[in-house]
This record gives sequence, C-alpha cells and structure tokens, in this order.
Amino acid sequence: MAAGDVIYSSAATLTLTGLNGLASTQWWGSAAVDNSASGFLDVHVGGKIVINTTIGANGYIEVYAYGSYDGTTVTSGLNNVSLPGAITWGTNTSELGYQDLRLLGVASVGINDDGGDVVEFGAFSIAQAFGGFVPKTWGIVIKNSTGATFDATGTGNQIAYTGVKIATS
Repeated sequence: MAAGDVIYSSAATLTLTGLNGLASTQWWGSAAVDNSASGFLDVHVGGKIVINTTIGANGYIEVYAYGSYDGTTVTSGLNNVSLPGAITWGTNTSELGYQDLRLLGVASVGINDDGGDVVEFGAFSIAQAFGGFVPKTWGIVIKNSTGATFDATGTGNQIAYTGVKIATS
C-alpha cells in the first residue's frame, strides 16, 4: 500500500446493554471507546435498530456522540453513568448534559412502519462532530423518538464503527 492511501479497520460492534427494549423518549449511551491505542483519524459509525411496534406518527432515531478532552472526563455529564446503559438526564447525569452532545445524524421512521421494521443509519463521522479529529475517548448516545419501543430481543439491533487511517511509508 502506498503512503497516503486510506486504510479502513475491520468493523467493531458496540455492546448494546440497555438499548434493546428502549422505550420512546428514552436515551441510551454506549461505553466509551478508547482511541489512544488505535489512533484513528476518523471513525465512521452506523447501525440498525428494529422497531418493535406499529408507529402512530412519523418519528426518528437521534444519534449523538460524546467525547473526552483528557481521556477520562467525558462531555455531557456522563462521568457518573454506568455505560452502556440507559441515561436519565438529571438523575444519573447533569440536568442539561444532553446539550453538550454532538449530533451525528437522524434516522427517519415513517408512520407506515408496522413493527418489526429495521431502521438503518450512518455512516456518521466522529471526527467531523468534534472539529476534525477523533477525541482520545468517545462514545455514542441514542434517543428513541420513534413513538414505539425498540426490539427487546435485540437480535436485529447493531451499532458498529470502522476506523480510518492514512498509510505511511
């Protein structure tokens, strides 16, 4: 491979504890991913979530990122939250911590989705969300704004990421 060529890592999946069965209007966060050893210049995040029930109105799945400025302390008041898992703003986080999240993207879910439908999203750039570079540690936060519950078994749910580097000589 020539110097300057783009190299993609194999896809890695995030642990989904707490995401399966997530009710509408609820939040979920992934465990932090340590970028210090891999040194990815960018990370592309995407996935799929199965909607468990019929949707009464158009909705969406909001996908956010959180990061760390020092490798330990993370944005959004998530330092005292056991992740992966559910997030209750103001109870196990700072009250308005969600305002520090970085929006990666939104996946629309139509009213015609009738339960058991797979909603796919991404690829979203972690580096772009943080001004051009991947933080030393980072993670994903999902808000279920579909009006329905995510699939409880989780067999169709997945959130994955692929790291991006540039080949050197």
